[in-house]
Amino acid sequence: MSITQKTAPFFLRRPVFYSSFYTAFRHPQFFIAAGSTSGGVDFRPWPDNWDIAAMLGKKTEHEKNWDSNVVINNLNALPKTKMAICFDCGVNDFFLEVNRALDKKMTDMKIVHSYEEFPGGHTQDYWGRSLPKHVEFFSKHLATGK
Repeated sequence: MSITQKTAPFFLRRPVFYSSFYTAFRHPQFFIAAGSTSGGVDFRPWPDNWDIAAMLGKKTEHEKNWDSNVVINNLNALPKTKMAICFDCGVNDFFLEVNRALDKKMTDMKIVHSYEEFPGGHTQDYWGRSLPKHVEFFSKHLATGK
């Protein structure tokens, strides 16, 4: 393990599927828009994947640490922001249920967002179809600044 890996904040060492929402939702004052496709918005169902235990500690021994580092538990600042939020997931993606749970929690908290499901799984084919929609979303919000 390198010094960077030991010292960089957890979210900086995670793949994009995790860090975009994690960073934007914890620091909404810095973002006008956030998006995710096939996002790992709650990784707790997979405690043995992605070396998460090496960074957060074993889930059974550090449950509060795990709970505080998942996107779905970092929504409290969002009702006060005007951040545009969109996310989607494939109906055959292993992250489908956690994305549905995030959609439900955001809806219950009255956080304005767009969530869609499309055919496909956690694959490059799916992302190839999803990413142009995200480019359009970000282009619109970056052009208007809203």
